[in-house]
Amino acid sequence: MSKFYKIKIIKVIFFSIFFSFLFSFINIFFEKNISYFKNAYDFNFSTETDERFYKYFLLKTIPNSKKFIFGNSQATTLNPIYLGGKINEVVNISFSGANIEEQLSFLEWIVNNRNPEKIYLGLNYYSFQNLDFNSKMPLEFQKNILKKYLRSLDINNFKIYLKLVKIKLYNFLFNINPKDQSKHFYLGMRTYPNYFNITDLHNGIFDYNKKFDQKKQFNEAKNSKNFIFEKNLSHEKFIFLQNFVEICTKNNIELKIFFEPVNKIQLLKKDSFILKTELEVIKKIFAHTDVSNIYYFNNFNKINLDNNYYFRDLIHYDYDAGKLIMESINKKNSLSYIVTKKNLKNFEKFIVKKINETK
Repeated sequence: MSKFYKIKIIKVIFFSIFFSFLFSFINIFFEKNISYFKNAYDFNFSTETDERFYKYFLLKTIPNSKKFIFGNSQATTLNPIYLGGKINEVVNISFSGANIEEQLSFLEWIVNNRNPEKIYLGLNYYSFQNLDFNSKMPLEFQKNILKKYLRSLDINNFKIYLKLVKIKLYNFLFNINPKDQSKHFYLGMRTYPNYFNITDLHNGIFDYNKKFDQKKQFNEAKNSKNFIFEKNLSHEKFIFLQNFVEICTKNNIELKIFFEPVNKIQLLKKDSFILKTELEVIKKIFAHTDVSNIYYFNNFNKINLDNNYYFRDLIHYDYDAGKLIMESINKKNSLSYIVTKKNLKNFEKFIVKKINETK
């Protein structure tokens, strides 16, 4: 190979490395300063990015946040205002397909950057499975430097930031003062615009007017793709939960753990797979962690039995059900089965009985 081509190759390699590092730096810089785009990052942008990024954005833009709801997509209808406190102190950081390892990463960031006082942690049967949704966590949460660098080369994130910069620049040049997003958006709740008209009443309380006929809509929900994940449980995930509990204890954070409700039809599918798996998971939680009690909402209560609480599928409950869940945890009423180490055997008998009654 001639000297000329060697120089060409060296230049190509050099510029490739240079631009990859520059591209990485831009992505990392904009992510770290995402709060600057508060009035540009809106509901439409939140649907273009992984929900984990949307909840990271909320954490960055709500510096006074103290009380949090953790959960998967089901929990996005839970209003964090029922945690108590001011509207700028509460946020729902639930997201689709959340597993306990991801939730632990969010908790670690919160403890290092905020002053958390209360957390409601929502779990379900697949929270501890060997299940991968190919999700993308914020770069700041990535501890492995190489993985962080490779993730920072994601062209999709760069496109999002470029759009946000264009909006900011446009607003600046034409002296446009954009309106803040709705309180609903900043509380971290899903809006489901195709199903509900949402009216802001006062101080984080909303009215949800349904756009659909409930009976007809439930038939559609019943016939939708109601997945049941059947992966093996991971012992490592229970270690992550123990770490979660220890961090809360060490930092004097009030922690309440609950299991998300689903419709009875879903509970009984595949020979009551969800019920059997959640029973196994709860037994392992008490065997391997310091969790003292669990609010269990698949005890065939009215949320499980009343079809009117479901509109999209048999898994995602509506805002009315979400309010019932929050009130039940706050007041420790009889809607949920409060499971402890002492009554674990009675709980097991209760679940087994319910399973046998449906055969």
